[in-house]
Amino acid sequence: NEVGENLYTGKKRMFYELLQNADDSSAGVGVQFSVETDGDYLIIAHDGKSFNSNDFESIISAAKSTKSANKKKTGYKGIGFKSVFTNTSKVLIRTGGYYFSFDSTYPIYRNFEEFYYKVAYKKTAEERARFIKTFNKEYRDFKGVRDIPWQLLPIWEEHVPMELQDTLFDSGSNVAIAIKKNSIDILQVEESIKEILSNPIFMLFLRHAKRVQYQSNGEFAIVCKDVRNG
Repeated sequence: NEVGENLYTGKKRMFYELLQNADDSSAGVGVQFSVETDGDYLIIAHDGKSFNSNDFESIISAAKSTKSANKKKTGYKGIGFKSVFTNTSKVLIRTGGYYFSFDSTYPIYRNFEEFYYKVAYKKTAEERARFIKTFNKEYRDFKGVRDIPWQLLPIWEEHVPMELQDTLFDSGSNVAIAIKKNSIDILQVEESIKEILSNPIFMLFLRHAKRVQYQSNGEFAIVCKDVRNG
């Protein structure tokens, strides 16, 4: 919550952070980065390297980055991916043949016993009774998902939800991220992205990104580098 609400206050910051992550994931031949808004989802996809085990570990850690030891990456000091949790209730990720989500509305988060018995591996009645006795105050004061770091708890998914089928998220890119927003916020995000693309000087500060594409409600914009001239 601290990261999402206080570190990333600007609408533009999330776009820059995800673009930087894509730029740093280049396989050496450049990266193409696409953005689409569809309904209440902001969808980002790129053809950089798929997430590996270290990337996944970084995502599910509170303040860790795989870039910390690599000064060849522009954003090596950051925890930029955490920006996706700004003003959202659900984030979906598809990469490297895996598909998982972070979802604050997951039903188990509303039930103290069901959630904590599972994560603490309390299976017998005796273990559960002892657990509740030990954490009786937490049990009485439980506020559901507000007491659970849902942004760090991946939920493995089997199928792409209906609302994201036939979208950029389902297009086969190496990395695809869908961020659910409310209708008002998605309009603000759209405006901020269009403003960024209207002044494409930001491309000069990216090492590998060669094409950024944006699509929303019939609008289409592309920013490219002339790779022939470096």
